[in-house]
Amino acid sequence: MKNMQTGKQKADHIRDAFSILPNNPFQNKSVIIIDDIYDSGATLNELGNVLRSAGAKVYGLTATKTFRDT
Repeated sequence: MKNMQTGKQKADHIRDAFSILPNNPFQNKSVIIIDDIYDSGATLNELGNVLRSAGAKVYGLTATKTFRDT
């Protein structure tokens, strides 16, 4: 995803990359997502949406935030 220029491109690329097992082990659970780099937020957003739709309470943590030259 480093070669993608926009957040929309990254979000489109990661869409539907995650799914929940049929037995849904996340219902009524708290989940912490840890990502090494936060750039566009596409990975955290997509995974968070999938887990929330499965009934989980989701928290996201990142080690670093990238900044773009504008």
